[in-house]
Amino acid sequence: MKTTSMPVNTLIMKAESFRKTFIILWKIIFTSGFNLRPLNPDSATFMFPLAVNCALSCELFIKGMLKEEKIKRIHTLSKLFNELKEESKRDIILIYETLIKEETNHEEHLRHGIVYDKTTFYEHLEICSNTFTKWRYSNSTNEFKTIFMYFFLESLYKFSQENEIADNSFPDY
Repeated sequence: MKTTSMPVNTLIMKAESFRKTFIILWKIIFTSGFNLRPLNPDSATFMFPLAVNCALSCELFIKGMLKEEKIKRIHTLSKLFNELKEESKRDIILIYETLIKEETNHEEHLRHGIVYDKTTFYEHLEICSNTFTKWRYSNSTNEFKTIFMYFFLESLYKFSQENEIADNSFPDY
């Protein structure tokens, strides 16, 4: 398997950059009245970059958490997540479940075609594991669990902040 070297701070900085872009796109969608489903030319304008930025940010956060000198060149979120320490996985899932319970915009999300369901965390992760590779070429209609990915990303971000994964020596941009 091919590997590359990248400092943890650089991984986390890039993860945060892609996360911020995802959040901007998310806000545009919710203030503009776009529906994400069904996928159409208007929603695709935002859906493809939304999915790719979210998935890549998740990937980079996890790779930063692994703190390995050589970073594996894989994009499969479930495989990367499973490489984390059991305690880290448990804490991230706990953060995820807490964020879902605290969410107050259920009705607003439904109006935009985003649906909550009873699928478990690991089932969602498996469904979304290859989002980056399947959506980056803009010809995918594969499932993208928007709510899961949003809260998964926010859980990874919160976990990285709480556990000081990076030393925060990079500027807040």
